[in-house]
Amino acid sequence: MDMTPNRRLLAIADDLSGAAEVAAALHSRTTRSRVVLVRMSDAVSGGAASSGVASSLRPRHPGEATVLDLDSRYRPAAEAAEAVRDALRLSSPDGEADGEADGNDGEADGNDGDTLVLKKIDSLLRGNVAAEIAALAEDGAGVVLAPALPIAGRVVRSGVVHIGGVALHEGDAWRAEALPPPASVAQALGGLPTALIPLTTVRASPPALRAALRAAVAAGRVAICDAETDADLDAVVEASLTEGPGCGWSAQGAWPWPSAAT
Repeated sequence: MDMTPNRRLLAIADDLSGAAEVAAALHSRTTRSRVVLVRMSDAVSGGAASSGVASSLRPRHPGEATVLDLDSRYRPAAEAAEAVRDALRLSSPDGEADGEADGNDGEADGNDGDTLVLKKIDSLLRGNVAAEIAALAEDGAGVVLAPALPIAGRVVRSGVVHIGGVALHEGDAWRAEALPPPASVAQALGGLPTALIPLTTVRASPPALRAALRAAVAAGRVAICDAETDADLDAVVEASLTEGPGCGWSAQGAWPWPSAAT
């Protein structure tokens, strides 16, 4: 992803390892990155402490990446969704914090319209994927979802996660989970409307890929992107970024399209 000096990035992860992974991947692509461990109950409790927590959530400088660990993977779904909502609200320039204190009428320094938002999810689709993506998609925000992690042998073909060539629901990657694995990425999203962006489209011309993503978002559907290589993921990200600032980075991610700078 091209992080220009005028762009900030906010990444939201559901566990510490995911947050650290994102921060490490972004290290060479941003001017600085930091991981913030968040207890959302502290951030939304009110008062000066709440304002301080909220202020710390915002990417403070152009070119900076802030990565939030919500520790929400195994929390109840409703709590996980609310944590995402709170993170989006409190990290925005208009959130409940001291944004007006600096004389910028509630806006942080730089171009707040160029804040990119990434929701990091597990490449094996564990955790509160449906609830957290639904929270991300509220208020009409479109979402582009690319859960592949090629470096670990995890790819998405025809909307199904495969690990070492074996479909997720046919292997034992979920053996420690209480529930059976989803048969597809769409199934992992529960009742959310989805549109598959097949590999042929991902590898088509950039205008064709942009058109497919645009059509999915216009229809109010989560765009689920096939990907088998880092080049496939790069194509999805570039197509998303071309359409606007609210899109994010890399594998195992879900990013709002194109105006979810929150």
